Amino acid sequence: MLRFLKERSAARPPFAPRFLKSGRIVIAQTANILQFLGPRLALVPRTGARLWVHQVQLTITDLVDEAHDTHHPVGVGLY
Repeated sequence: MLRFLKERSAARPPFAPRFLKSGRIVIAQTANILQFLGPRLALVPRTGARLWVHQVQLTITDLVDEAHDTHHPVGVGLY
């Protein structure tokens, strides 16, 4: 993983892990990875509810962020 992140040949390399490499495609961020894998693994319908499922994932991300900020109320830049 570190070797891949240090590679200079990638057109748009991910900033940091979590990322998925599928063939020549590199996808970073959990929500994007799930949006990519969902239809391919038949975990979401091909139409209609796909955006809603993605919205649920983003809501979960927001909830985790809020819980983190409650536990660590001082901004990261203030440490």
